[in-house]
Amino acid sequence: MAAAKRRREAAEVEEEVRGLLAFTSFEGVRDPLEALARLADESIAFKEALGARVNDLAGQIRYKASGAGTEQLRAEVALYERALDRTARMLDALAKSGFEERRVRMSEQQGALVAEVLRRVFARLDLSEAQRALVPTVVPEELRAIGSAAVRGEVVS
Repeated sequence: MAAAKRRREAAEVEEEVRGLLAFTSFEGVRDPLEALARLADESIAFKEALGARVNDLAGQIRYKASGAGTEQLRAEVALYERALDRTARMLDALAKSGFEERRVRMSEQQGALVAEVLRRVFARLDLSEAQRALVPTVVPEELRAIGSAAVRGEVVS
């Protein structure tokens, strides 16, 4: 009877979710690796929330089942263990996908675009010889300063 009740409850939830999705438009997955990264982020957040719940148990991870006389593991612990496994699988999939290498390549491409824009701007500005000589020093210094401020969380204006 308990299993039948769980199946009915699951079917009700599934029907409700399908009803909600019927009125939702989807753009589709344009970047599967980015979608996997977001899913991994959610998995990590869920795992951390469950970890906090397990910590709140203050060592009371088992309880006596009433009427059965047996000791049971708390549901929070089992859920946390599953979340650990799920998160590990997602992170493994990301590592195997070359996600970080792809991010590095994209950053390099963006850097190359910025460098090309700067070269074109400087070419059009009719800079003096002294100003052109300063460009290789000043531009990297300013980029590093902006990068450092961003890392510290400062607003760059």
